[in-house]
Amino acid sequence: MAAAADTAEHIKERTTGELRTFAKRNSQRWNRSLIASVLGPTPNTSPSTRLSGRTRGSETASSLDKILAGDNPLKLETGAADWWTVHRGLSPVLGTAIHNGHGVRSAVDALLAISDDDRLREEDPFTEFVIRDVPNRIVFHRSRFEVDLNRARQAAVYLSPEQAWGMDIWSDKPAPETIEDSLRVHDDYYSMLRQVLRGLEERHGRFVVLDVHSYNHRRGGPNAAPSDPETAPDINIGTFSMDRERWAHVVEPFIATLRTFEFRGHRMDVRENVAFEGRGEQTRFIHEAFPETGCAIAVELKKFFMDEWTGLPDRAALVAMRAMIRSTLPILEDGLQATT
Repeated sequence: MAAAADTAEHIKERTTGELRTFAKRNSQRWNRSLIASVLGPTPNTSPSTRLSGRTRGSETASSLDKILAGDNPLKLETGAADWWTVHRGLSPVLGTAIHNGHGVRSAVDALLAISDDDRLREEDPFTEFVIRDVPNRIVFHRSRFEVDLNRARQAAVYLSPEQAWGMDIWSDKPAPETIEDSLRVHDDYYSMLRQVLRGLEERHGRFVVLDVHSYNHRRGGPNAAPSDPETAPDINIGTFSMDRERWAHVVEPFIATLRTFEFRGHRMDVRENVAFEGRGEQTRFIHEAFPETGCAIAVELKKFFMDEWTGLPDRAALVAMRAMIRSTLPILEDGLQATT
């Protein structure tokens, strides 16, 4: 037990050190409240104002302390029957993590041939954590192997290996009624999304959606070489369905801000429409339903923040990515204010 405790303490010290280095390198681009939210109070930061510049009470731990504490602090606790979580705040920016979920209902689980590990590898775990500081958030808790919200309704349930990275995912093909039950969730999600976005439009006039995903870069196996960085940037921005000219004053400063961040000795490699082009259903739906008022940006993070084969997270990288996304919020809001 002593050896295990020593290992845990070593991991905590190493993670804290990496985050402090990250914060120092980016400190001139971060305001005081952002640094405090990642690292906790500095000598000039009182405990009552350590999170987001708001009064919280002296008993509140710093964000870093919360993240490092507990057995599984990087995951949102949900119930087996939960479909999604919606959080509303006073901002025109919405973050979504629609492939974060891993749950499947029992009727689907009984028919699946693939393992939990294989499912997890193609899901986007921890993307909910990355958007946790975005004032408006939607997180989907069901696995994309039950229903994929980022595909059109007719393709939202994977029925062939071609739809699922070459994997034959079913031991027994689902009955039509089982498929329809899954597709009703797809229908209900987009009905809910339209309502949420209409509310943002009515309150703010315009809005930005950060449609956050992640992608694998070691498909050859856990010991294989990673994908060529020329075709696999750290962050891929997808804008295929967007009126790019209309929203250039929002998208380009967002990309530029992401590129300024340094982590582990290099700045983020952020490129547009390289590994992915943002052809998913959610961004398409938003731009079709809200052509003048909605700017949906597909954000694909390479899974450098976790081991895609074991599912284990890299806490320092996740905290840094969360802080980085948070730092873009004023840039996005300023861009919306300038939209005519």
